[in-house]
Amino acid sequence: MTVVPVQAPSSEELGRVLDAEMRRRWRVGVRSLARRPHPYRTSFPLEDLDVVLEDGRRLQLVFKDLRFEGLEDGAKLAKASWVHDSFREIEAYRLLAEADLGTPKLYASLADPKTGRYWLFIERIDGVPLWQVGERQVWEAAAVWLAGLHRRFLGVVRAPSSSLCAYDMGRSMPALRRAIQHASGRARHILERIGAGYENVVHRLQCLPHTLVHGDFYASNILVDRSRTPTRIAAADWEMAGIGPGLLDLASLVSGTWSATDRSAMVTAYANAAIGGPPKSQFLADLEGCMLHNAIQFLEVSPAWAPPPGQTHDWLAEAYSAAAELGIL
Repeated sequence: MTVVPVQAPSSEELGRVLDAEMRRRWRVGVRSLARRPHPYRTSFPLEDLDVVLEDGRRLQLVFKDLRFEGLEDGAKLAKASWVHDSFREIEAYRLLAEADLGTPKLYASLADPKTGRYWLFIERIDGVPLWQVGERQVWEAAAVWLAGLHRRFLGVVRAPSSSLCAYDMGRSMPALRRAIQHASGRARHILERIGAGYENVVHRLQCLPHTLVHGDFYASNILVDRSRTPTRIAAADWEMAGIGPGLLDLASLVSGTWSATDRSAMVTAYANAAIGGPPKSQFLADLEGCMLHNAIQFLEVSPAWAPPPGQTHDWLAEAYSAAAELGIL
């Protein structure tokens, strides 16, 4: 079988979409458009666009082609089939456009099921991914920003027709069963032991307040712009955006090989901003439950998938640690 590569849209096509949106929004058209590959990789193709409007204004944008056909093979293996929805990130950016949270500004989007074109045109941030930043206070600032996102959308309800993920925990037990199927030896034994108490954890998470969650709030998806004061935190790549417990995002941010002091500082920064005080015991238990939930989501992934270089992580160890803290091992 011959695999036909996905054809990138022409500059003329991109220009027409942008021109129509700029004329609608600002009553000025596009004079010129230059494009080049974006320096960072994501699951979908990215390009940098330098746009000049007819009145001389210059826009620095990122173009993202969200067609499922353009998704890299590794990304297709890394996520369950239900995850893929080409409209989800567009919906997320449209929702964020009214929130003024410092996320990349939405300039234009196209969602055309008939042609299969799902395009995003967003602000290009002059920053670096959070993982390139060593100062803990910047990571704490990311935790505070995250609390602001969750406060802003606290209590939001997912519409039945929405493309946003429903983090309602309904897939949590099936995810654990798939993780057990993929595992063998010691790993399988650990996951089976977790399974004995995991349903109670899931029930507790289901009862937590729901908000808009990024769904993939890891350091590679958080941009830091130090050209501004205060430092701008800009979460990008909202492909997994959904409605669910906000602590799922905090669990993503503090995952990894942090010292207890560093992790506690980030958790405390979030709690102070989210609930107006330091984290209490139930808050910390709920966070451990979310860390266990996130780890299992990675462990259920197809064994044929391997993470990109530099992004490997021992999710089994993370699941074991969280389960031990919760007393279900």
